[in-house]
Amino acid sequence: MENELLNLDILGTSFSIKSRDNIEDLSEIAEYLRFKINEVTEESHVSDPLKISLLTSLNLVDELFKLKRVLHQENNKEQASLETIEAERITKALLKRVEESLQDQGPAIVHE
Repeated sequence: MENELLNLDILGTSFSIKSRDNIEDLSEIAEYLRFKINEVTEESHVSDPLKISLLTSLNLVDELFKLKRVLHQENNKEQASLETIEAERITKALLKRVEESLQDQGPAIVHE
């Protein structure tokens, strides 16, 4: 894929980004960044672009970590579920073998 160029203006700074990836995806990412910058600006009442950038970066990294934590928990749940299924299968197989073994021995004699 040929490099595509995206012109951006974020926090009063204009620049261009070359990308081999889909330029629409990059544009969507830039829009999300602008949205998050606006959130920080409105909530913090900070006007310094560097501070806004840093606060926005921290918020985005926080989002990323939370999503990774949720994904990790979901993977753990799925793994636990698979382990439970396997434990149940082994338990049923063992019970079947015990029952078969008891049947092969005939009636049990109880001594008092």
